[in-house]
Amino acid sequence: MLVILILVVFAVSPAFGTDFDSMFDDDMFGDDMIEDLVEDDRDRSRDFLVSDEVEIGGRVRSSLSAAWGWTAFPDSWGAFTGDAHHFVGLGLGADVFLDARPSESLRVFAKVRTEYPFARSDRGSVEVFELFSDVNWNERVFFRVGKQTISWGAGYFWSPADILSLVPIDVDNPEADREGPLAVKTAVPFGRHHIDTYLIADESVREIQDLGIAARAVFYRAPVEFGVGLAYQRDNPFRVVASATLPVREVTAFADGRVSFGRDERVLRAVPNAAPGGPPYILDDDDSVYFSGTLGGQWMPDRWDFVVIAQYLFRGEGYTDPGLLPLAALAAAAGEISPNTILQFGQHHTMLMLSMPEFGHDSLTAGVQWHAAWSEPSGLVSTTLSWRWFEGFSLTGGIHLGYGSAPSEFGGYFAQGEPTFRNPYGRLGAGIELRIGGGRF
Repeated sequence: MLVILILVVFAVSPAFGTDFDSMFDDDMFGDDMIEDLVEDDRDRSRDFLVSDEVEIGGRVRSSLSAAWGWTAFPDSWGAFTGDAHHFVGLGLGADVFLDARPSESLRVFAKVRTEYPFARSDRGSVEVFELFSDVNWNERVFFRVGKQTISWGAGYFWSPADILSLVPIDVDNPEADREGPLAVKTAVPFGRHHIDTYLIADESVREIQDLGIAARAVFYRAPVEFGVGLAYQRDNPFRVVASATLPVREVTAFADGRVSFGRDERVLRAVPNAAPGGPPYILDDDDSVYFSGTLGGQWMPDRWDFVVIAQYLFRGEGYTDPGLLPLAALAAAAGEISPNTILQFGQHHTMLMLSMPEFGHDSLTAGVQWHAAWSEPSGLVSTTLSWRWFEGFSLTGGIHLGYGSAPSEFGGYFAQGEPTFRNPYGRLGAGIELRIGGGRF
């Protein structure tokens, strides 16, 4: 029945590893889809829904950074000065959006982005991040057609219910926009609740059976918001998800859950007594049922100027044997599994973040973040301090401490020899970044 409903609607309606720049990203301490809000007072909302002008805006980013990393914790001054790996980074990029609302029943939105180094090719280096149009029927049924962000779930650092985004949440920059698919969305609000259905396409679609379908219902009963959804596309696992948020005074609790019938990629297994020169691992098809879930909360006290966010993740598709990490690194390098498998290899993860937007002075910002992987265990503790001289000029410094024995997610992938780390700074890292110029417009 759901498939028939979505097809009818369609007929009638239009990282391998942590990014170096994320060491200093302001968003680390501090995309949801653009929602259509139906106001009770239709006349009052017209001035906001219709505009003769096209709104154009965006953000330009420019930075110069340097960092030093040690694969082993230095135990002497000679090791501190002689064993450091030095990195230098130049960042330049921009996001530009266009938002046009020529009538109450039509909206057109586009967003493009580019990053240095700019490609020298016929295709150029500009990426279309979003491109969609919104129309509605009698302000009762709302349609969004095009490439769009679709953010399900309530988790901050991880969100098992966010199954339609094309990329996972970056735990070092969790508020960054996440790319979404090409889709036809139909939204039907009823009171404070709404039901959304999706018809999803990608570059692999060649016939109607290749289209993906998804649906989600969101219910609000003060103060709880609860959502439940499902999604399926051929050659991908069928998934059922649920999410909830509950604000209680200064604390907002959130939870996500997902049941997956199979996994996105094949399961990795070691080959016992592998022959010299032969493959040390195999990849098997897997149609097992997996549960993943997360639970967390955000505390923003009124009396003090800081934010605390804590979250736990259980990833059912994760591995329990850290000895498979070196094999997973080889498989990811060969393109046989996703690099994201390395970033969430085990089953149990926690994150604790403390952010102080005004650290003793309104020009200083400080933060501490602890990411722990408990299947090994290992972890990474990151601290940053940022000074803003004036708008368009800021200086940020950070120290990063990794722990855990190899092989482990943060202790290195190889038990012997020089380990390979999932981050660019190894056991100990320090860096500084200058952001000058840029800004929002």
